Formats: sequence, C-alpha cells, structure tokens
Amino acid sequence: MTERFPLANQNTSLTSDMLALRADVRVWEKRVMANEDLLAFLTKEPTATTSPLEAERNLLLARQALQAALWRGYEHYATHRAEYIEAARQECPVPLTLS
Repeated sequence: MTERFPLANQNTSLTSDMLALRADVRVWEKRVMANEDLLAFLTKEPTATTSPLEAERNLLLARQALQAALWRGYEHYATHRAEYIEAARQECPVPLTLS
C-alpha cells in the first residue's frame, strides 16, 4: 500500500505529531486554568481575620505564580510548535500556511 501511496506513512506521522501537539497544549491549558483557580482563591474577598497586608501578599504571590505558569506554558508551546512546523516542512511536499 505504501508503494502505491508513498505519502501514506508521512501523513500518519504528521497526524500523530499534530495529535501530540494538541495533547501538550491541552495539558498546559489545564495547568493555566488550575493557576487561575489559585489566583481566584488567593484574591478572594478578605475575611474579617485577613489583614490588608496578608491580602496584598496573597495577591502578589498569586500573580507571580500565574505569570510563571503562563511563561512556562508559552515556552513549552513555542518549542513544540517550532518542532511541528519543521517536521511538517520535511514531510509535506506542499507548503503549509499555519495561523
């Protein structure tokens, strides 16, 4: 079958790369959502026992955690996106336009 359709294996490989990339992106989306939940928890309305200084500290910590998670997610996505584009260029005879 591959003799008759030489691109069959390449398309399968490209599809598996795309699925792996999508899975990685979903993992990072879940991590970002978890950090957004953390941000919501730490920035919730202060209770009667929460001092203004403690509330401000919690807000700062939450922002730092969210920024760090978003940066790690961005770096991870950018790395895999570059790998996917390179693999697609090598495997696909037709130029790809990715948005």
